[in-house]
Amino acid sequence: MTADEMTPQILEAVAPGRVTWSSLWRRIPDARITFAISEDAPGSTVSSQISVPSGADVELEPLRYRISQLINRDLRASFDQ
Repeated sequence: MTADEMTPQILEAVAPGRVTWSSLWRRIPDARITFAISEDAPGSTVSSQISVPSGADVELEPLRYRISQLINRDLRASFDQ
């Protein structure tokens, strides 16, 4: 985690395919991150959606990039250890 991030909480989990986290970013505490998980032989496909409060002055692309780093790079690296 970077200095401007906090550990998100699981707000909702609907088996088998959806999880919603609270915000990862201290500066956007009302943001929500929803992951959709679907089967994709032989594994799974995960997509994410970031929701921010209406009127928030936020660029979404850096947020998407950071989520991609955490899920794709960091999680995969943990499997290689």
